Amino acid sequence: MIVILFFIVTVIAIGSYFIFRKRISNPTFLFASGFALQSLIGIFYIKKWQLNLHLNTFLVIALGVTEFFLTCVLINFIVKKAQNKKGNEIKNAKLTLIDIKLWKKLVLIAIIAVIGIIYLKSIYKVVLDTGFESHKFKDVIARYDALLKFTETGIKIPFIASNLFLFTTACGYFFAYVIANNFLVNKKLDITNVIIFLICIILSTFSGSRTNSIMLLVALFIDYVVLKEKANVGKSPLGKKELSIIGIVMVVLVVTFFSFGKALGRNLDGLNKADYVAEYLGAEVKNLDIFLQTDIAEHRADKPWGSQTFFSLVLTFGEKLHLKNYKPYNLDLPQNRVNQYDLGNVYTTFYQYIYDFGYIGEVVLVFIMAAISELVYEGIKYDSKNKKIILAIAYSNIANCLVFSFFSNKFYENIIAMNFLKNIIFWWVLYLFLVKIDFKRLFDNIKKTLKKDKKEVKESE
Repeated sequence: MIVILFFIVTVIAIGSYFIFRKRISNPTFLFASGFALQSLIGIFYIKKWQLNLHLNTFLVIALGVTEFFLTCVLINFIVKKAQNKKGNEIKNAKLTLIDIKLWKKLVLIAIIAVIGIIYLKSIYKVVLDTGFESHKFKDVIARYDALLKFTETGIKIPFIASNLFLFTTACGYFFAYVIANNFLVNKKLDITNVIIFLICIILSTFSGSRTNSIMLLVALFIDYVVLKEKANVGKSPLGKKELSIIGIVMVVLVVTFFSFGKALGRNLDGLNKADYVAEYLGAEVKNLDIFLQTDIAEHRADKPWGSQTFFSLVLTFGEKLHLKNYKPYNLDLPQNRVNQYDLGNVYTTFYQYIYDFGYIGEVVLVFIMAAISELVYEGIKYDSKNKKIILAIAYSNIANCLVFSFFSNKFYENIIAMNFLKNIIFWWVLYLFLVKIDFKRLFDNIKKTLKKDKKEVKESE
């Protein structure tokens, strides 16, 4: 079954590449590719994980990916027809340099550094208040990560500190776009832009998770591909040199993933590195298979509506809206193990849909996810003047969630959430401050206006 699944999702990914005019940034390609990688790894672990997929697991993934593809094709057809009526068509976009003054970037670096200190102090306070004795950075970060994932005591960073930290992540996504855009324009890397991006990546690890830092790197790749596709419609965005660089980066990420975990305080002694990486990239399909053979309705008993799928929204508004059965909780993600092999506690994005709403819920939620993703994607495709910068940055965030859908429910946790709305606001603020507003001209106009007002006052006297 896992071999057939690999064949189906791979065919869908490749098919979407040609149907969507050789664009690997299209939502279906990103969504299906993750499941193709997952099932490929699963093939090599059939015996170790006893990966004999049940029919319902096979259908959940195969039909879920197929539905996503068909929804995107439908939305693409509707948008294309509407744009043709308006006389619009997809054209090569002319990319222009996003020039940000050095003093603005230095101010931003200072702000981000201060936020990093505030956030780190908040983490230390939260962790040490629990009686934790070690003051080592990696120990405190690992403890904080464990408190977030495995306790239901509502441990949280103070509101101001958490939102400031979110701002640094938004900065990372913003500068990923700036770096990709400017490199395509002048084939140069501005060192200050890169420094800001790297600082944001480093700060993202303060939460104890590697996911945020990896997602920022993926966003940089997605921005680069999207912009190059827009500048060269109908042509493959990646040449041999670029594919080689991407391959090297991927190998480096896989090789360093183990060491990265140890640096963040994870206890990985005695683990086989290959098995550890495979657990993160492929074991979700086995975990999903285990879950789907249980009494699904029993899992959601006494849980708030949509507790797993809309985790972020329920935590934000559950108490305020007096949601039935609400109390502070964590995602229900039990750890699994087969023989001597750890399988982790992630189950693909389909797990949450079925957990909360059954198989019908999967059909509805996949449709909504695909429709939103494709609509945003179509919006940036038809932006031939490349003016919709905020929309493009938002898509890099959405695309990230699609890429990691084989891993967990990133879309409904990250996009259908208050934090995504905050990110949009942060991106607008960054765009206005860094790009749009010319402060020198603004101050000159203010001076002229004041002088004019003084002159009018004197004349009236």
